[in-house]
Amino acid sequence: MTDNPLHDKLKAQVDNSQWLQKFKEIGENLKLIKSAIPITTLCQLKWNTSKNGLDIHCPNEETWNFLKQETATIAKLPFKGDHIAIFWQDQTVSCDF
Repeated sequence: MTDNPLHDKLKAQVDNSQWLQKFKEIGENLKLIKSAIPITTLCQLKWNTSKNGLDIHCPNEETWNFLKQETATIAKLPFKGDHIAIFWQDQTVSCDF
């Protein structure tokens, strides 16, 4: 704590805010997927706020095919969201939680 009560109060409000907690949760999800399935580091990862889930955009067909094979592994992850969708061109596969 500092000697400034207003600073301390504002810091406590920010630390306990819903948006900050959601931001931390999204960060944890990204770390989780990247560590569990390292090939996702080649992909563009986007948080889909409307679906409360992660969209993974594959850079090529090889990555897409690999991730399609990993959907059972992805579905078992302790993911904090409602779904993960994997995209390549006009193709999509989803894992719901």
